[in-house]
Amino acid sequence: MKDLGEKPFRLAKDIGLLAIIASAISEEYGAGINAVTTSTLSVYPGAEYLVPLAVFLSGIILLPKVIMYVGFGKHMSKSGGWYVWMSRTLHPSIAFVVSFVRWVVVSAAMGIVAFTLGSFVAEFLSLLGVHGAVFLAEPLGRFLLGLSVIWVIFAIQFSGVRRYGILVSIVLILIFIEAFTIIVIGFFTPSSLFISLVSSKVHVTLSPPKSVGPV
Repeated sequence: MKDLGEKPFRLAKDIGLLAIIASAISEEYGAGINAVTTSTLSVYPGAEYLVPLAVFLSGIILLPKVIMYVGFGKHMSKSGGWYVWMSRTLHPSIAFVVSFVRWVVVSAAMGIVAFTLGSFVAEFLSLLGVHGAVFLAEPLGRFLLGLSVIWVIFAIQFSGVRRYGILVSIVLILIFIEAFTIIVIGFFTPSSLFISLVSSKVHVTLSPPKSVGPV
């Protein structure tokens, strides 16, 4: 039998820096930008530009946390990430409780985003003229579609971390394309066109605010 002491165990590094960055961006963009900003504007339409401003300021406030994580990762580069850092700097019990709470929060956010996916897919398929797309906007359709997407992504991750890296890298490219398209359309389309489209959809007469140009 080969002596295990001759070759210490090391984690297989099958993904690169791009996949790690893509994983972080895709998570925050899906749960933090697509879901939170749109739901906030639907409940508080008067907030307008304050929503993206709040996201930007929150990013600045979190910079010290990011710098701290960089320091921890440099001096305690062990598998487990911030759970290991917290257990070593504070106490293992505190790390367990915080990790469990974070797991619950992330699971809830993942479920909410998956549940709302049905509305976007139903709207997109309706524009393409697909019959029966409205089913995906109903509670049962949202549940089945969201559950299916969660299990498909889980299967991809379970099949190997390299395939997960490819998945999130593709998602990152799609995010950049989508964001660029939305920005260009938003800046070069008059607000009156958006208002007329919303008015025809919700059957409510809206008027553009004063002294406001293109959205």
